[in-house]
Amino acid sequence: MELRRRAKVLYLCGEFGGHAGCRKEGVETVEAGLAALLSACGLCPTLPGVPPRPAGKSRFLQMEGIDHYVFAPRTGIFEPLFALGEHVEAGQLAARIHDPERRLDRPAEVRFAKAGVVLCIRSLATVQAGDCLGHLAVETAVPPV
Repeated sequence: MELRRRAKVLYLCGEFGGHAGCRKEGVETVEAGLAALLSACGLCPTLPGVPPRPAGKSRFLQMEGIDHYVFAPRTGIFEPLFALGEHVEAGQLAARIHDPERRLDRPAEVRFAKAGVVLCIRSLATVQAGDCLGHLAVETAVPPV
Protein backbone atom coordinates (compact mmCIF):
# COMPACT_ATOMS: atom_id res chain seq x y z
CA MET A 1 0.00 0.00 0.00
CA GLU A 2 2.80 2.44 0.87
CA LEU A 3 4.64 1.65 -2.37
CA ARG A 4 1.45 2.44 -4.29
CA ARG A 5 1.21 5.83 -2.57
CA ARG A 6 4.82 6.72 -3.30
CA ALA A 7 4.37 5.71 -6.94
CA LYS A 8 1.17 7.79 -7.07
CA VAL A 9 -0.83 4.83 -8.38
CA LEU A 10 -4.58 5.01 -7.99
CA TYR A 11 -6.06 1.99 -6.23
CA LEU A 12 -9.76 1.17 -6.17
CA CYS A 13 -11.37 -1.64 -4.24
CA GLY A 14 -14.78 -2.59 -2.98
CA GLU A 15 -17.27 -5.36 -2.39
CA PHE A 16 -19.91 -5.62 -5.06
CA GLY A 17 -22.74 -8.09 -4.75
CA GLY A 18 -22.00 -9.47 -1.31
CA HIS A 19 -21.90 -13.01 0.00
CA ALA A 20 -18.20 -13.37 -0.85
CA GLY A 21 -19.15 -14.45 -4.34
CA CYS A 22 -18.95 -13.33 -7.91
CA ARG A 23 -22.05 -13.14 -10.09
CA LYS A 24 -22.58 -11.95 -13.64
CA GLU A 25 -24.72 -9.00 -12.53
CA GLY A 26 -22.07 -7.84 -10.07
CA VAL A 27 -19.30 -7.99 -12.67
CA GLU A 28 -21.45 -6.02 -15.14
CA THR A 29 -22.14 -3.37 -12.50
CA VAL A 30 -18.45 -3.00 -11.66
CA GLU A 31 -17.43 -2.84 -15.35
CA ALA A 32 -20.04 -0.19 -16.12
CA GLY A 33 -19.07 1.83 -13.04
CA LEU A 34 -15.37 1.74 -13.84
CA ALA A 35 -16.05 2.67 -17.46
CA ALA A 36 -18.13 5.64 -16.32
CA LEU A 37 -15.45 6.70 -13.81
CA LEU A 38 -12.62 6.45 -16.36
CA SER A 39 -14.70 8.37 -18.88
CA ALA A 40 -15.64 11.09 -16.37
CA CYS A 41 -11.97 11.50 -15.45
CA GLY A 42 -11.04 11.80 -19.13
CA LEU A 43 -8.79 8.75 -18.94
CA CYS A 44 -10.72 6.55 -21.33
CA PRO A 45 -13.73 7.98 -23.19
CA THR A 46 -15.08 4.55 -24.15
CA LEU A 47 -14.16 1.01 -23.27
CA PRO A 48 -14.76 -1.68 -25.91
CA GLY A 49 -17.20 -4.38 -24.93
CA VAL A 50 -18.73 -2.43 -22.05
CA PRO A 51 -22.13 -1.10 -23.05
CA PRO A 52 -23.11 2.22 -21.51
CA ARG A 53 -25.68 1.94 -18.76
CA PRO A 54 -28.41 4.45 -18.16
CA ALA A 55 -27.47 6.85 -15.41
CA GLY A 56 -29.14 6.00 -12.14
CA LYS A 57 -30.16 8.35 -9.39
CA SER A 58 -27.42 8.80 -6.80
CA ARG A 59 -28.42 8.44 -3.18
CA PHE A 60 -26.52 9.46 -0.08
CA LEU A 61 -26.96 7.03 2.78
CA GLN A 62 -25.85 7.18 6.37
CA MET A 63 -25.96 4.82 9.30
CA GLU A 64 -27.50 6.18 12.46
CA GLY A 65 -25.79 4.29 15.23
CA ILE A 66 -26.02 0.83 16.72
CA ASP A 67 -29.76 0.52 16.03
CA HIS A 68 -28.98 0.14 12.33
CA TYR A 69 -27.09 -3.10 13.04
CA VAL A 70 -28.79 -6.46 13.53
CA PHE A 71 -27.08 -9.01 15.79
CA ALA A 72 -27.65 -12.69 16.51
CA PRO A 73 -29.17 -13.13 19.98
CA ARG A 74 -27.84 -16.69 20.27
CA THR A 75 -25.73 -19.32 18.55
CA GLY A 76 -27.40 -21.25 15.75
CA ILE A 77 -28.32 -21.23 12.07
CA PHE A 78 -29.16 -17.86 10.51
CA GLU A 79 -32.30 -17.69 8.33
CA PRO A 80 -32.36 -14.22 6.73
CA LEU A 81 -35.74 -12.70 5.93
CA PHE A 82 -34.40 -9.63 4.12
CA ALA A 83 -32.38 -8.89 0.98
CA LEU A 84 -29.68 -6.45 -0.04
CA GLY A 85 -31.17 -3.14 -1.12
CA GLU A 86 -34.55 -3.87 0.46
CA HIS A 87 -36.25 -1.13 2.48
CA VAL A 88 -37.30 -2.49 5.88
CA GLU A 89 -39.38 -1.05 8.69
CA ALA A 90 -38.74 -0.81 12.43
CA GLY A 91 -40.14 -3.91 14.12
CA GLN A 92 -40.12 -5.96 10.91
CA LEU A 93 -38.96 -9.55 11.30
CA ALA A 94 -35.35 -9.65 10.08
CA ALA A 95 -34.27 -13.22 10.73
CA ARG A 96 -34.74 -16.43 12.62
CA ILE A 97 -31.94 -18.19 14.47
CA HIS A 98 -32.50 -21.94 14.61
CA ASP A 99 -30.86 -24.10 17.27
CA PRO A 100 -29.78 -27.37 15.59
CA GLU A 101 -29.47 -29.03 19.02
CA ARG A 102 -33.12 -28.23 19.83
CA ARG A 103 -34.90 -28.75 16.54
CA LEU A 104 -38.36 -28.85 18.13
CA ASP A 105 -37.92 -25.44 19.80
CA ARG A 106 -39.16 -22.33 18.05
CA PRO A 107 -36.35 -20.32 16.47
CA ALA A 108 -35.33 -17.01 18.02
CA GLU A 109 -36.83 -14.10 16.10
CA VAL A 110 -34.73 -11.03 15.36
CA ARG A 111 -36.40 -7.73 14.44
CA PHE A 112 -35.10 -4.49 13.00
CA ALA A 113 -34.84 -1.71 15.61
CA LYS A 114 -35.07 1.04 12.98
CA ALA A 115 -36.24 1.45 9.39
CA GLY A 116 -33.74 1.72 6.56
CA VAL A 117 -32.18 0.25 3.44
CA VAL A 118 -30.26 -3.02 3.82
CA LEU A 119 -26.57 -2.39 3.04
CA CYS A 120 -25.05 -5.62 4.25
CA ILE A 121 -26.18 -9.16 4.97
CA ARG A 122 -24.20 -11.94 6.60
CA SER A 123 -23.08 -14.56 4.10
CA LEU A 124 -22.52 -17.44 6.52
CA ALA A 125 -25.40 -19.48 7.93
CA THR A 126 -23.78 -20.43 11.24
CA VAL A 127 -23.73 -17.67 13.84
CA GLN A 128 -22.52 -17.12 17.37
CA ALA A 129 -24.38 -14.89 19.80
CA GLY A 130 -23.43 -11.30 18.98
CA ASP A 131 -22.48 -11.89 15.33
CA CYS A 132 -23.61 -9.14 12.96
CA LEU A 133 -26.39 -10.33 10.64
CA GLY A 134 -26.66 -7.14 8.62
CA HIS A 135 -26.89 -3.40 8.78
CA LEU A 136 -29.04 -0.58 7.46
CA ALA A 137 -28.74 3.04 6.45
CA VAL A 138 -31.17 5.85 5.70
CA GLU A 139 -31.19 8.39 2.90
CA THR A 140 -29.86 11.83 3.65
CA ALA A 141 -29.85 14.99 1.58
CA VAL A 142 -26.31 15.87 2.57
CA PRO A 143 -23.36 13.75 1.42
CA PRO A 144 -21.67 12.02 4.38
CA VAL A 145 -18.35 13.53 5.41
